[in-house]
Amino acid sequence: FPERRYPAVSGREERAVKARLLGVIFEGAAPAPRDRLLLGLARATGLLSLILAPEELERARPRIAEVAGGEPLVGSLDAALHDILDDITRAGYLS
Repeated sequence: FPERRYPAVSGREERAVKARLLGVIFEGAAPAPRDRLLLGLARATGLLSLILAPEELERARPRIAEVAGGEPLVGSLDAALHDILDDITRAGYLS
């Protein structure tokens, strides 16, 4: 992937990423590989609830699954995060 750095100065870059992801989710824009990875990571870590209202998230789930599911690395990420959470739960850190 080409590298792009976003200095945290104005928030413009964050808004651009959010707009791009929302375009992929709600407007059917073609996702770039980085969009697939970002959506998969946000889905796996529960971060989508920070940018979408609950009703939006529920409506968007099929499209998010379609986009993120097309990226093999996202499947590996999902499995690894679930394993980690299972280990943490078994160890008693989450109740």
